[in-house]
Amino acid sequence: RPRPHSASIFVAPRLELAAMDAQLAAFGAPGEFSAVDFVNAAAANAPPGEAVDRYLSELEMKFQLMAEDASASLDELSASALARVPRAGREGARLRDEASELRKRCGSLNARLEAAAARSE
Repeated sequence: RPRPHSASIFVAPRLELAAMDAQLAAFGAPGEFSAVDFVNAAAANAPPGEAVDRYLSELEMKFQLMAEDASASLDELSASALARVPRAGREGARLRDEASELRKRCGSLNARLEAAAARSE
């Protein structure tokens, strides 16, 4: 369940999301990310007139909220997938039974065709 975000942190949601996407892009591929470089770049990009420690604190809070949202989404998706497992099992059993019935019918039809062919000879 996503948490409501403070208006002071997310003033302009669309601009904020674009900025967050740019910040997340810095993480790149495994092994390419440097936490020190990321924090230094974030500190250098603090808005003029805003205390760097406050800006970094807000940035940390944003990342925590994003992590919680991602965790909640994963929990929902996992629960949904687990809820579908029994239905998929029942569907598999139904298909197996239908295939078995079809094999029986095909075998019966084949036997009747062979019997008809034997009688016509």
